[in-house]
Amino acid sequence: PSSLEGKRIVFFEKGFLNWLKPTHGSYGRLSSGMYGMLPTFVESLGARSLISPELADADLATADVLVVIFPDEPWQEGQLQRIRDFVRRGGSLLLLGEHTTQDAAGGNRFNELLTGTAMQVAFDSATFAVGGWLQSYEAISHPMTAGIEDSQNEFGVVIGASVRTRWPARPVLIGRWGWADHGDPASSRAMMGNDLYDSGERLGDLVLAAEQPFGKGRIVTFGDTSGLTNAINVASYEFTSRLFAYLAAGTTAHPAWRQVAALLAALLLIGALVRRPTPGLTMAVAIAFAASVIVCTTATGGRAQENLLPDG
Repeated sequence: PSSLEGKRIVFFEKGFLNWLKPTHGSYGRLSSGMYGMLPTFVESLGARSLISPELADADLATADVLVVIFPDEPWQEGQLQRIRDFVRRGGSLLLLGEHTTQDAAGGNRFNELLTGTAMQVAFDSATFAVGGWLQSYEAISHPMTAGIEDSQNEFGVVIGASVRTRWPARPVLIGRWGWADHGDPASSRAMMGNDLYDSGERLGDLVLAAEQPFGKGRIVTFGDTSGLTNAINVASYEFTSRLFAYLAAGTTAHPAWRQVAALLAALLLIGALVRRPTPGLTMAVAIAFAASVIVCTTATGGRAQENLLPDG
């Protein structure tokens, strides 16, 4: 089950962003603001919210989730340590980076925050063949994604960066049929590349979001900020509400004991099929697996929809 009732979400105030809200009578592409509706959104799901200007200890002391969106200024003394301590104690960090971002030394603020993890936001643009990754997502089986379609970009990712992962980090959301367009520091378009597939650029599946346990807590990293913006969250709220609920729950989607048990069960089943490879048994196993996936996906998605509906 997913719920945000009584949870506390803290948003870092600073970054390449604004906290403006849509205003009646104001029109145009930028009139809706960027993230000003996020506190209202999580409160409509039952959570409490706070926009923290400095990430002080007092702000993090009772937080369940910390959200950091496109940090672009040097970290102040003690901030990185406070964030890491918060996660190690059992808190959850949601970090949103962006495409082709680096300073003169080749680094950026969000990768500084990911130091010590198995995740890094690449200096590229995760570029899709079909706009908005429509029908081009591969969502790993997860409480955040179960049962969500991808026909209308329900996950809210547009052009961000790909996320480089290695164990123990785990992909959550993958973009298929795209390519990693390498950034160009000399480009006048926010260091973006040439929008063309060139030799040496990764072609095909790109990790768009990943998670990793960190101490007693967890970190979820996106290479794009689009899904939480005011203009896009109105369509991606089913996914983003589950994202916040999962982070606030303090649980792990894929516990190691369950993975090991499933692997052992699969090996036993393979052994049984090899020992007696009858068409009827093979068909029965395939039907049982299909039914299991359908039932689990429907049940997980249904529990989320029951509990995570905006109110107000």
